[in-house]
Amino acid sequence: MSAFAEFHFLRPLWSLALLPLLVLLWLMVKSRLASRSWELVCDAALLPYILTGTSVRQRRLSIILTGIGGLLVILALAGPVWEKLPQPVFTRSSALVLALDLSRSMDAADISPSRLLRARFKIADILQRRTDGQTALLVYAGDSFIVTPLTDDSATITSQLQALTTEIMPVPGNNTLLALHQAEQLLKQAGAANGEILLITDEIDFEQAGDFAADLHDQGYQVSVLAVGTEQGVPIPQADGSFLKDSNGGIVVPVLLEEPMRRLAATGGGIYQRLAPGDEDTDSLLEYFAGHERTRIACWNTSPAMSRKARSRPPNCKPIPGANRGPGCYCWCCRCWRACSAAVIW
Repeated sequence: MSAFAEFHFLRPLWSLALLPLLVLLWLMVKSRLASRSWELVCDAALLPYILTGTSVRQRRLSIILTGIGGLLVILALAGPVWEKLPQPVFTRSSALVLALDLSRSMDAADISPSRLLRARFKIADILQRRTDGQTALLVYAGDSFIVTPLTDDSATITSQLQALTTEIMPVPGNNTLLALHQAEQLLKQAGAANGEILLITDEIDFEQAGDFAADLHDQGYQVSVLAVGTEQGVPIPQADGSFLKDSNGGIVVPVLLEEPMRRLAATGGGIYQRLAPGDEDTDSLLEYFAGHERTRIACWNTSPAMSRKARSRPPNCKPIPGANRGPGCYCWCCRCWRACSAAVIW
């Protein structure tokens, strides 16, 4: 009985095709009635010689088969089903831009096999485990380039990782500010009102990029950092077996300075993580991204009736003091006033 209660048609408009089918059957019946008028005035023995075509039984059978066949075809086209698939209330539309540093220091092997290879492994892990939302990838050194725009096709991004080496960058350097501008452009081109930016790097110039990270946070874009490397550092190998040297002839030993990275993540409203041998770094990042998305869609109705109800206010989502804007909430993480229904959505 419950299965029959769920019965419905996927394409109910096909039921209108019953009208032309009825017209066709009526015309066939009318044709048969016209042939019967000869039966009333002629001898039955002469009818086979006067009337041409099919017999009376065959004509009756053709009408029945046409009606049944037409009805079955129309029912099939209408798409009868006995089960309704559950539909999600909303689709997660979170956006994440991965910015991979391809400066020469990423070739250092203070973490095995190298900083860059380990960073690529972490990106592949994030892409594999991130099932909701869209992801983009860009690379930067002295310049910045888009590898893939925002897409939900993680396999396409993963297929590009192996080709990402420091040799492909035409301009040496580590321009974090340019990478953040490129990430902002990707998010805005996709129409993302909120989003996450993850810098995967071994060096950050906070004085250069700190103010813009704060601007991104005010726009609803959080900047997080995944630091790659160690405090001791090691020389950077070159193709000829020697080590990279500076302009004075000294061997360059890139060391990891965490303090500017932590400051940038804090200013950008994001999270700081240091690349780890296990999954604890990606676990924390993905949990943070998922939790941030839940905070954005959480609502708090500030009407007096709702305020009297025993409901806890979602974290980081506070009504503007003294503001009378009706139902809605002001979310401090995305810096916007959001309308909401009577229900709190988690």
